[in-house]
Amino acid sequence: MCSATRSGPRRSVRPTPQTARLAAWTRKEAAAKATGHGVAVGLERVGIAESPEDGGWHAVTLPDGLGPARVCDVELQAGHAAAVAVTGSGPTPCLTVRRHS
Repeated sequence: MCSATRSGPRRSVRPTPQTARLAAWTRKEAAAKATGHGVAVGLERVGIAESPEDGGWHAVTLPDGLGPARVCDVELQAGHAAAVAVTGSGPTPCLTVRRHS
């Protein structure tokens, strides 16, 4: 089994309500786009597990039988959010993020 890994320093910052909303939106958008349907699925219909599991991956509930998915946050500089999502129920993928200067 492989987990999400990140190179570089990790930040431990308590999220503000604004950054928490941004992270939630980014996770939902990544999951919707991973289905191939994009935001047309209706982001209000995409559910993201609040607590990550399995190496930092959040379970995703998709509407209309679009199948299982998982989403993982990608750490960026403060004020920015990114997430990557995968569909299917296969093994947890490896995710390595490298910062280039």
